[in-house]
Amino acid sequence: MMSFQTFVTFTVIILSADALLVKQTAQEHVCFPCDCLNVTADCSNRNITKVPVLRSNITKIVLSQNNLTTVTRNLFEKVKTLNITTIMLDNCKVMNISNDAFLDFQRLKHLNMNGNQKHPFMDLSRALVNINLTHLNLDNAGIRNKLDYVFMPFTHVSSLSLRGNMIENFNATLFSNGFPSLNILDLANNNLQAFPFTANLNQIEILNLAENKIESTNLHFCANESGSSKGLRVLDLSWNFLSNISVFNSEGHCLLSLQSLILSNNNHIFKIPDNVFSRLPRINTIYLKYVSSRIDIEPLAFNASTLLELRLTTSEQLILRPKHVNMFKQCPNLRTLHFTNVVFQNISDNLTDMFSHLVDMKDFSIRYGIVWDISFLSTMDNLTMLDLFGNYIKGWNPEIFKRQQLEKLNLTRNQIAVFEQNSFPQHIWDNLKYFTATSNPLECTCNLLWFKSWLKDNINKLSNKYQMYVCLSPDKWKTKTVAKFEPEKYECQSAVGSLVVIGIGLGCLAGVFLLIAFIVYKGRYHIKHRMLLVRSLQPYDRLPDGEDFVYDAFVAHHVDNRLWVINHLLPFLEQQRKLRLCIHERDFLPGNFIADNIVKNIKVSRKVILLFSVDFVNSEWCLFEATTAYNRIIAEGASSVVIIMLEDIRHRPVDNTIRNLLLAITYIEWENDRNGRPEFFRKLLDALQ
Repeated sequence: MMSFQTFVTFTVIILSADALLVKQTAQEHVCFPCDCLNVTADCSNRNITKVPVLRSNITKIVLSQNNLTTVTRNLFEKVKTLNITTIMLDNCKVMNISNDAFLDFQRLKHLNMNGNQKHPFMDLSRALVNINLTHLNLDNAGIRNKLDYVFMPFTHVSSLSLRGNMIENFNATLFSNGFPSLNILDLANNNLQAFPFTANLNQIEILNLAENKIESTNLHFCANESGSSKGLRVLDLSWNFLSNISVFNSEGHCLLSLQSLILSNNNHIFKIPDNVFSRLPRINTIYLKYVSSRIDIEPLAFNASTLLELRLTTSEQLILRPKHVNMFKQCPNLRTLHFTNVVFQNISDNLTDMFSHLVDMKDFSIRYGIVWDISFLSTMDNLTMLDLFGNYIKGWNPEIFKRQQLEKLNLTRNQIAVFEQNSFPQHIWDNLKYFTATSNPLECTCNLLWFKSWLKDNINKLSNKYQMYVCLSPDKWKTKTVAKFEPEKYECQSAVGSLVVIGIGLGCLAGVFLLIAFIVYKGRYHIKHRMLLVRSLQPYDRLPDGEDFVYDAFVAHHVDNRLWVINHLLPFLEQQRKLRLCIHERDFLPGNFIADNIVKNIKVSRKVILLFSVDFVNSEWCLFEATTAYNRIIAEGASSVVIIMLEDIRHRPVDNTIRNLLLAITYIEWENDRNGRPEFFRKLLDALQ
């Protein structure tokens, strides 16, 4: 018979379990219809008109994409006792805000009002006048030219984001008076043609001016002798209209604190002069990503002893010459150096001289550099990250890496036939945290068995799946994965004799391969272009039914028509009509062949827009885009392609493909007269439906 004490204990356990279950159920019910995770309550897109009761530990409320045209104190009635620090009201169609809307949240620090196009600016200012807000997001809020009167002073705001507001003019006095604590300002994706680098804005430390219309002639940093931007640490000028960057030399002394400079995607920068960054006393990071391959880099362009990080990427191959061998002699402290499409072929014998003094290098990358000898790495004892994607590397002396502590290694798309245990010192194999070497011509012989075992045992370190490593030879294992490579036992038991035979065979194979590679390399551009042109003539491969396109339209244009695309096409279709366009300067995947990018992106675009001009019909790549578009007409009909006639080419000698396109499709003519442009855009929009 059960004792009384046992009965009592059993009863207490049952009651405790019931109480725990009730408490857990209540906690889940508290947040409904929101989802509560840790300190965040996600109430986005719930069609709510009032914030429900939330858990007591919630500090962040996400109300994104609810129809909250009016924001009042009553909206937060059920959570007014919580210590809320972050509120997300982005894309809620907010039109009115009461003065006391945030009165219960004296600890509010972050407020996101992104995407409210009819934003009540003065209402917001009055509602936050007594709140010590530090981070304010007003992206895509329809500010335009209303900066002079939309704000009352925000004493404590240190970070302000105004992206995508089509702002044309910036009032420095307004911001120095209204935002005395401001040190992070984001003005990306606006229409600024200039920015006042005045002493009034000395408190700004991080300034984002990307995706504006700033030209070199409007770039000035010195407002007075004492220096106008002495507090600025990070400056982003990517995606602007810069051409001449000599201002960083002539006025660099006015950027006393500048550490990070981003000049990427300025396709009209054709020269980096000697010593252009030498007068920036604290510069340590420079980004020049996706600049023109025609850029002229002078021998002492990167003369800056404080430089720690440099990233240089060109749209096509930039060939370095002997004059560049001493390019980094004056920046011995470099720790991060990334190149993409920068070709070292002409100075391959001088790479040791070029890099030998960079003994502090930690992160080194050469992608598509036509590099085959990597002995120059032996002096980089502190190297931890190495990326040699897309080169011609076949092998190396393991002694190169004897003092290094590599953690990340990328050898993808080289000419490596085998990885053996002695390819690297054992401490390298043991210390690696990230490894990838796919797309190499692996020889699945007995010598590869160790590597197969290592891959299997270190699958957590691989960026690609184990199954991505594929045999290229011998024929018996060709196209099969290394994971499936299982030679017969007797094949790997013979010693010297087999090795000699294999060595002779490999030598012959290597000789043939080198001969073929030399022939292909000499004519690589013509071969590549012709093969892809033939491939594009095949029947158009449509996306499967029901699969969404990535882009609404692919825009085929000559580079000299870029300004027309930026000033007219993008503002109307992307900013006003919210369509997604594929623009090669912006959306092509770097590192891929141009023709591959064209074919792939046309296939995933719902329409193709051809911008006909004199330059277009004379460009080989533009004709390739036109040919691919014409094949799509054959497969899908004329409605899949839209032609815009920027210049009259009808009476000029043109390629047969261009002539056939003009006969097959009714084109839309661009109107230089402003009165005719509404009709042009109406026709364009109808054609894209």
